[in-house]
Amino acid sequence: MHSSKITLRQLVNSNQQYNEAMHSFGEGQQFEELEIAREQVTRWLAQFAPLVDDHSAMSTRAVKAHLKTLGELQGSSDRVLSNFRSMAQPEDYQLLSTLESAVAQLPSIESDIRLRLGDLAPGDPQSAPDLDELQDKLLQRAARIEIGASTLGQPKPINFVLQEPSKAGFIGALVFGLGWNGFTLFHAIMMIGGMWKAFGLLALLMLFFYAIFFGVGGLMLYGAYAALFKETIRVEGPEIIITRVGWGRTIEKRHRMNRSARAEVTRSFTPEQVMGIKAHPQNSDGKTQSAIVIRDIENKEVVFGMTLPGKTKQDLATQINRYLASLPSEEW
Repeated sequence: MHSSKITLRQLVNSNQQYNEAMHSFGEGQQFEELEIAREQVTRWLAQFAPLVDDHSAMSTRAVKAHLKTLGELQGSSDRVLSNFRSMAQPEDYQLLSTLESAVAQLPSIESDIRLRLGDLAPGDPQSAPDLDELQDKLLQRAARIEIGASTLGQPKPINFVLQEPSKAGFIGALVFGLGWNGFTLFHAIMMIGGMWKAFGLLALLMLFFYAIFFGVGGLMLYGAYAALFKETIRVEGPEIIITRVGWGRTIEKRHRMNRSARAEVTRSFTPEQVMGIKAHPQNSDGKTQSAIVIRDIENKEVVFGMTLPGKTKQDLATQINRYLASLPSEEW
């Protein structure tokens, strides 16, 4: 009976030793699996690291190699990440967080690599086009088709005569201007002379009144001067060049446009930008004249075409807008 109790105790001890041995074996196996998982993550990140380098200097072959590596990493990323998450220890925090960040950025890295391949090898089935650039080119093409320009090269510059020199206009404005100023001068002398006897020096205040009439007369004489100029406009690339030739002089003004510039026919313009004087030119009906207005790269108004017929102004403004819209991106 005693011997059977000893045998039972031995069995209990043996069972405990077995459990301890199995527990130790399990811990050893778990540790080994963790080491394997760490090794997998390290290898995965080692392959990933070159993908975040600058791709701008890479050759087509190198970019395609990166794209192949990226595909392999994407195929194994979920498995490697979920496996490591399930057994990572506190000391694995940095390794795990780096892996999570890398996996999260795989889509954006793929986009960058495919765009770079599109620059190096346009049309490659593995590449991706720059959608903004493609949309811009489609808009340029549509604009060229609309104005009847060739879609195969640069759009032709616009050349347009804004004003031809007019001898009749010169003579008419000169005669009327001289007559107006002559009469104003005579009237001023008579009036101020008469007022001088009654008011003395105070009579000279009448000069401010007559300055209004001399100003109008000055406009007439300037109109005669301007009537002999030929004014042309050339739109070439993002530049508008307005040239005036007359009286042995050539006056050229260049204005660079920005990409959002749009020409429009409006009455809200500064007349001195057109005529070089501070006054409002008048039509026969007394209304301010309209002109084509466009803003340059410094947001300053460029005003021209004041003497053109209304429909011609609108047609020219439309032509300029279509031309600017058809310019390729590299022109701006």
